[in-house]
Amino acid sequence: MTQKVSGVYCIELGRWKYYGSSKDIEARIHQHLVALQTGTHINVKMQRVYDKHPDRFSWDVVEEVDCTADPRLLKIREQHYISSIYGKRWVCLNLNPSAFSKRKKKQKK
Repeated sequence: MTQKVSGVYCIELGRWKYYGSSKDIEARIHQHLVALQTGTHINVKMQRVYDKHPDRFSWDVVEEVDCTADPRLLKIREQHYISSIYGKRWVCLNLNPSAFSKRKKKQKK
């Protein structure tokens, strides 16, 4: 059994980057990849880049974070990396400048 790694990860698609955080990075990367491969990723920008260049998908753990004492530490560290690239039009795949924002769930009519 593989030990879970908690921290901040970076998905790269050529020059494009996306930063995220998770208490189980490997499982989260798997979720991203399955969604991209099936064309159902919530991040339309990432999906479009992946559709053009699926062979350029790679990922890495950029920082391991022990968040047992303070769960907010994951988002604080993720924010550091997002801030380093957000707004760079031809680099950033993060759609939101804040790691702390909550995703809005689709409401049923």
